[in-house]
Amino acid sequence: MGSNQSGLGARYRESPVFEFECFAILGREIGEDDARRLLADFTGEARRRIDDMRSSLVTRDKRALGQAARALNTVSAMLGMAPLAAISRELERVSAGEDRDGIETLIQAAGAAFHDANPFIEEALAAA
Repeated sequence: MGSNQSGLGARYRESPVFEFECFAILGREIGEDDARRLLADFTGEARRRIDDMRSSLVTRDKRALGQAARALNTVSAMLGMAPLAAISRELERVSAGEDRDGIETLIQAAGAAFHDANPFIEEALAAA
């Protein structure tokens, strides 16, 4: 399992944890203030969704796990967090399966990807 985890991390780290250009495009489309507000709201939402996924794993609620992963995927992709979006997509895909260890590893990877993106999120939020 250790080698699988390191392979998992490498696979999802091929893309930047936060793509400023993607976020800038969103800012041009919806307005910079709205993009920053969406990003700020997302930070709390992402923490809740990751906690929800952990809880869903414990309670074996595959439906809730899939819903949390889908919500996290959609917004993280829009905001320029490709690794988090990819992990969330994979979580959504495997949420109906029985591989509890694989799901737990993916949830840990989602938490790590979000954690890694936080300094960049803070920088984007601080930009005026």
